[in-house]
Amino acid sequence: SSRAGHRDSASSGDGAVKPLVEQSTQAVGASLEHAQVLAKAFQAAEERHRQLKSLLRGLEDSLGCDGRLSQEQQEELALVTEQVLQCQQERDRLEKDHVSALHGYAVAREAASAAARTAERPAAGAPFLRPASPRSRTLRQRSGELEAHQRRLQELSSRAGAAK
Repeated sequence: SSRAGHRDSASSGDGAVKPLVEQSTQAVGASLEHAQVLAKAFQAAEERHRQLKSLLRGLEDSLGCDGRLSQEQQEELALVTEQVLQCQQERDRLEKDHVSALHGYAVAREAASAAARTAERPAAGAPFLRPASPRSRTLRQRSGELEAHQRRLQELSSRAGAAK
């Protein structure tokens, strides 16, 4: 009975911490989802850029070798060149947004981790240790996902750098 009362008083201090842990965990999930959406958009833009550059190279190769272009050929070349440049700018913007989203995810993950550590600390004098909460397991899982996304981003960044 005194042990149960002690346990109740030890856990009652978590009232303010649990909502913080929950909010932090939700923020981690939302920021991860945002980073994933941006990663997909970046990949699509990178593929479109690659295709347009290939189209431009093919167009340049097919044009007259004598250096003279008709008005129609000049317009087509200018149009495709402009599309390549616009696509490259969009790809670069998406890459920056994705890096920023990954940073936001890392910040959210760290905040959630700190909140989870605070929530899992036993109250002063508590005679027991609490097991890891489902939220901290979710946080560890999200951390693994972040590491995988960071590796993917490094791979995409190196490929984008090589393509430039």
